[in-house]
Amino acid sequence: MSFYIAIILFISAVVAGVITMIVGKNISKERFTLLAAIHGMFLFAFIASILLRKDASAFNYFFLLFICSGLVLSGIAWRSGIFIGLKIYFGIFALTVGMFILSPSRLVNFLLTTKYTDTLGESFHVTENFYLERQNSNKNQDDMPRYKLIRKRGIFHSSLQRDLEFGGKLDSIKVLEFDKSSLGLIRGYTSSTTYVSTKIDSSDVEVSIKKKSNDGLEYKL
Repeated sequence: MSFYIAIILFISAVVAGVITMIVGKNISKERFTLLAAIHGMFLFAFIASILLRKDASAFNYFFLLFICSGLVLSGIAWRSGIFIGLKIYFGIFALTVGMFILSPSRLVNFLLTTKYTDTLGESFHVTENFYLERQNSNKNQDDMPRYKLIRKRGIFHSSLQRDLEFGGKLDSIKVLEFDKSSLGLIRGYTSSTTYVSTKIDSSDVEVSIKKKSNDGLEYKL
């Protein structure tokens, strides 16, 4: 759901930015200052959320609002008679349109997590276009996460097998066997740290390369 909220807000901000670029020439400096102040409040809320939040992996909607509000104001900035420095500042937000064209999924993940990656979870490269990706989970599963094997085909991600467990959170993997037509064997390395030592463990998991059902195809915006 967060993925779609982000994409809808971003596209709406782009449309609003184009509209304000057309009609924004006649906007008063007082009204622009008010809108810029709201934009600044989103920035302040974003910084505060980074300092106060406990879960670093949680989505940051304040960053999403900060970027989208800046994108809307970029249209007004370039049509109004404001200081050139502000025009350049708000013009930077227009670069996100190019980022969206290059990779929609990476941009949406950037808007939600501030990380420019094509996945919301941790991922490990297996071979070629095969990846091991951490599944979305609740906080109670952080110590014992599950993973899925995916195959990337452009904006389409095909989930080949889900609910793979390695006995803990993966630090790295090693591919022992991999046959693209049938099965693979992946060794996952995990670690646990105490006050006196760090224990490293490994677990071998057999994965199925062929999809077990026809519902494994995912579209990444």
